[in-house]
Amino acid sequence: MMIWHVGLGASNAFMERFVGMGLRNGMISAWSHYEEAGRLTENKRSFFRSIGGRIFVDSGALSALRIRPARLDWLARQDEIAALARRTGADFVSHLDVPMERRGLANAGLSRKAALDTTIRNARDFMDADTVPARKVYVIQGWSIDEYRRCLRAFLDLGLPDGGGFGLGTCCMRMGTRGLWQIAEWARGATEGEWLHAFGVGDVAKVPRLARIGFDSIDEGNTLRAVIYGKDERLAALLAAYRGFDA
Repeated sequence: MMIWHVGLGASNAFMERFVGMGLRNGMISAWSHYEEAGRLTENKRSFFRSIGGRIFVDSGALSALRIRPARLDWLARQDEIAALARRTGADFVSHLDVPMERRGLANAGLSRKAALDTTIRNARDFMDADTVPARKVYVIQGWSIDEYRRCLRAFLDLGLPDGGGFGLGTCCMRMGTRGLWQIAEWARGATEGEWLHAFGVGDVAKVPRLARIGFDSIDEGNTLRAVIYGKDERLAALLAAYRGFDA
């Protein structure tokens, strides 16, 4: 299983620390790249590629929904995500989904139906996007199992993943006691034979179980936070947890 680490557009100091720890799978948020200080410059990209690094471009839509006021215009800027994937020569790029976490939706004034409709519409439009060489990842969204099922049915009706892969969205917001494992196992079974990523694994303790279920890939932001806040013991524990995986 691959583990991707959020923060590829962070400072040069972080990039050097990241590489020094032997990590090679970096994730860049398109939102951070375009709207915040986390730009993946050409110098950073070249440096990361020179040491064999791989790049995953994520839409970063959760950040756009959480700020006040919410930036709903971001949900119509999928072309810029595809452009970033092309420009960086990314390995993977996710379509612009709408996370179904209730606080973000409330802040944005979006109904659950409108959010899921946007995720499905953007997936349809992303089929025609030029992201070469990046492999497209279509994010199955929902909160209830019925919402996830509706999303996947719509994707399959479109003919997805169309040579790409699938992702399971809103994992970082969900604990095992709130249905995470039921949904993760359903997603793996419902997409059998297809490449499957889990977005936003907030707790490193989830990693071995997701691997056992059969996920091909996950991402996490704990490493970035541990470096920024100087949590050396936490960082050592994280690195130990990544051993045996393609990180």
